[in-house]
Amino acid sequence: MRRFFIVERFVFGRRDEVRFDRNQIVDQLGPGNRVIEAYRHDVVAFETRDDPGGRAGAGQHGQQVGADGGITSDDGSNYVHEGEVRMTASQVRRARVIAVGRNAAWVVREGEREPVLAALRKTLARTVLAPGDMVAIQALDDDRVVIDGVEPRSFALIRRTGGGRTKTMAANVETMAIVVALTDPPPSLPMLDHLIAFAVQHEVEAALILTKADLAGTAAADRIAAIYAPLGVPVLVVQPKTGAGVDALQAYLTGRHALLVGNSGVGKSSIFRALGGTATVGDLSRFGRGRQTTTSARLFQTENGFLVDSPGIGEFILDPMPPAELPQLFVEMREPATRCRFDDCRHLHEPDCAVREAVAEGRIAASRYQSYRELATAPGLHSGRIF
Repeated sequence: MRRFFIVERFVFGRRDEVRFDRNQIVDQLGPGNRVIEAYRHDVVAFETRDDPGGRAGAGQHGQQVGADGGITSDDGSNYVHEGEVRMTASQVRRARVIAVGRNAAWVVREGEREPVLAALRKTLARTVLAPGDMVAIQALDDDRVVIDGVEPRSFALIRRTGGGRTKTMAANVETMAIVVALTDPPPSLPMLDHLIAFAVQHEVEAALILTKADLAGTAAADRIAAIYAPLGVPVLVVQPKTGAGVDALQAYLTGRHALLVGNSGVGKSSIFRALGGTATVGDLSRFGRGRQTTTSARLFQTENGFLVDSPGIGEFILDPMPPAELPQLFVEMREPATRCRFDDCRHLHEPDCAVREAVAEGRIAASRYQSYRELATAPGLHSGRIF
C-alpha cells in the first residue's frame, strides 16, 4: 500500500496543498527522517516513524498545524495520525530572480547583495521563471536553497514568434535601459532603433545610457542625444571608471524596475560595479537538460526598484506585425504619416509622402528613417526577425 503525506502550506497568501510520498519528500526536502516544510512564514519540522496505535499498514506519522490547515498523513484508511508540532525560526525569504536555468535560478534575497543558487521544487516544474520575478525561497538543513513559490507578476515582457510561440524576457519591468558605447565598439544606430522600437511595441519606457565619452569626446554624445532626446528618450552619459554620471543614473533608476540591455563590450559590467550591484554569477548549464542560454546575470537594487541584466541582445525580436503597423513604432513618424496622400503609404517610394518630406526637411533624423527602411524591407518582418 502506498503511503503519502498531504502538505497544506501558505505561500504568498495562497493555500497550496501538495501530496508527497516518502521518496518525494526525501528527494525534495532533504535526506533523513526529519523533514522540513514551509507553513505560512515559519518552518514545520516533523518526522516519519512507525505508529503502533494505528491500523494495520499505517507506518507514516504526520503532524497537523493549527485549525485551518497543516500537515497530515493518510495511509489509505482515512486514519489521521496526530502529533505535536515543533516550530523553528522563519526561513522563508523573498528574493529577486536574476538568471534562470531549466530547473534552477540565481536569486538575490531582499536586503542582501550576494546571489545564491536556488533549485525549483518539483511541484513548480512547469513554472517558467524570468529575470525580475519575485519568489519565496527556503534554506534547507543540508545548505540547499529551494524556490517555494512565485509572486504574481505586475508585468511580463513577452515576445512572440511567427510560429505563435512566446518567450518571457523579463518580469515586473517597465523600463529598458539600453547601453551604447560611443566607441570601441562604435555605436550601431540601426540596432539602437530596433531596440527602441521593441520597447515601444511592448509599451515599456526606453532610456539610453551612453558610455566611453572620455574616449569619443562629448561631441559624439551630443550628436546622439540630439537624435533621441526630442523623441522623449532619456539620455544619460555615464563614465563608470571616473564616476561621472553615476549619481544621475542612480537617481534615474530609483523606484524603477529596469532591464539593462546592451552588446558585449559596451560597459554593462562597469556600470554594475559603479552602482555597487552584484558581481557576475556562475554558469547554470549543469542544472538543467540541454544548453542554457543565460550563463550570467547581475542585479542592482534601489529603494522600491531594481536594475537587472538582460538575456542576449539577439533575443529582442519584434513581434510579427503587418507592414502598416511598423511606422507606429517610430514615434516621430506618426503625425506626418497622417498627411500622406495614400492611407496605405509605406513611406518608401510612394508619391506625396509626408514622412519622406519630413526627412528631407530635417524634422526626422536621416539615420532613424534609414533604420525604418531596413525594417520595412526586411524579409522577416512578418516573423519578427529583424536583427
